[in-house]
Amino acid sequence: MKKYCINDIFSDAGYHPYDKPKVAVGWNRNNLIRFALHIITNGEPLNYTNVVGKYRGAVNAARELFGGWGNLLTECGVNYDEVLVDTNKASYAGRLFEDAVSEILADLRLSFLREPELNGCHPDFVLDDGTWIDAKLSAWTVNLQDCGTVAKYSPHTDRLLIVYLRGGREYRQVADALLVPVWYLIRQLPEGLRDKHVRNLTEIEVILD
Repeated sequence: MKKYCINDIFSDAGYHPYDKPKVAVGWNRNNLIRFALHIITNGEPLNYTNVVGKYRGAVNAARELFGGWGNLLTECGVNYDEVLVDTNKASYAGRLFEDAVSEILADLRLSFLREPELNGCHPDFVLDDGTWIDAKLSAWTVNLQDCGTVAKYSPHTDRLLIVYLRGGREYRQVADALLVPVWYLIRQLPEGLRDKHVRNLTEIEVILD
């Protein structure tokens, strides 16, 4: 098998970092409730870590207007205790997903370090060519303005990949990173090596459902 080159992802995507201007939002109790109901209806993860990563302004407003994000969800009829249970499941699934990505990178014959400490950062993987990789369960946790991972890692590398499980199967540029579905990496493998990884990922998705 030919050694896979991670440069293929960057070149195929025509990667060029860009910035998107922020839009100020004036929050009040009514539009904050409408916003929360909107993301609930869309089926987005409601745990604090996910929401603060994407909607930091709304979380800050919830703290001021409702006393916290959990209180806002309660106001919308959501049992926050159940959200916390889902958070524990997501944490377990997240670790399994990191293991799955590690196995995929190995089958692509890529040399990498796992969770090294570099400049005070702990990326999930760092390849020999300097590419940093962070594994996330969904693309929804990555936001153009508020993703802490991109903000923290991008000053230290111009080759940042966010590999995700859910949220589409095509790569795309997100601020100073390239957002890559794990399924794209699997397609680079010989057919004989794909099935075991698909099974592993499917089992992780079952945990999240």
